[in-house]
Amino acid sequence: MLLGKLIKNVCSAARYNVWILEGSEPNTGKELRVLFAGGEQEKAYVAKQVFNSNCRQIYKGKLYLPKIHYLLRKKRDKYQLAFIEGRRFHRLLYEGRRDFYMPLWLESCVDIPLQALNKGAKEDLRRIKKHNLSYVFSEKMASVKDFYENMYLPTIHDRHGNTGLSVNFETFENKLGRPDHKLMLIKYEEITIAGVIIQMQKIPRLWVGGIRESSKTYRRMGAVGASYHFPAQYLSGIGYRQMALGRSRSFLNDGVMRYKSKWNHRFYDFDMNGMIVKVLSMTESLSGFLISQPFVGIEKGQLYANVFIDADSKLNDRTSEEIEILRSNRGLSGVNVLAVDLDRGILDKS
Repeated sequence: MLLGKLIKNVCSAARYNVWILEGSEPNTGKELRVLFAGGEQEKAYVAKQVFNSNCRQIYKGKLYLPKIHYLLRKKRDKYQLAFIEGRRFHRLLYEGRRDFYMPLWLESCVDIPLQALNKGAKEDLRRIKKHNLSYVFSEKMASVKDFYENMYLPTIHDRHGNTGLSVNFETFENKLGRPDHKLMLIKYEEITIAGVIIQMQKIPRLWVGGIRESSKTYRRMGAVGASYHFPAQYLSGIGYRQMALGRSRSFLNDGVMRYKSKWNHRFYDFDMNGMIVKVLSMTESLSGFLISQPFVGIEKGQLYANVFIDADSKLNDRTSEEIEILRSNRGLSGVNVLAVDLDRGILDKS
């Protein structure tokens, strides 16, 4: 009786909505088929990263453990790649020795005041100075509503689409009614062009931000850089030495992740919830995706960057430089440089 109930509970917990995502991989133009098991939000994100959201999505239904294993094991020639969302329990059920486990979110921080040590960061500061951007704090409900509706939501939609990532307005109201949350507004002359909410805690944290109407014009004027520079300037001025930059996705070429790398950020925490990444059948299209999309994975409780290169090619200067930058991130335990071979799959992954 108890054994039967246990089996039922295990199968129920391992039940997933399953989709097949298929389309042209952007870097090679070749067809790629991906099996995804999990929720709508992560499925939309995977579709964006793999296909730039331009793919066909075939819903297979809500499937139990045996059926998913059947799809993975018996029809490998039909799917090149699989993503399975889950926690530690799901890793026991689905993760193989040669699979990867990617955390859903990473937290990173920087030392402040910010140091512009590379061309991109220096250019951001130049734009801020050129357009004479400034900041103010506001507790007015009209400012909160304007930030939420005209800056935060447009930016979230532009960045993530309809993935359900946005925070509701009631949460904003509650948090900004407390002294440990501050709304900083970025100004160009008399126009509020961006905003960011700072959580005042042991290591102050940038919680959410946004650009007015997600405007490319305001981005070019330095609104994004100002949303990092001015909070760091303010916090440094009142005695803090570190600033948390909030959450990032684990794909290292994700736009937010790449921007934070300008400021020499380092990872200090991560979400144990994640996605199991299974390489099922190596093809030119899958090779193109892996080489273009390095990501952070969890191995034995530690963070490692996984960078993929063509087995028949030598490291170019750009890739070598990016690897060295990753190795300098004090939040990573190491960098796995993995060769991709069309005949032998992924090499050097033990």
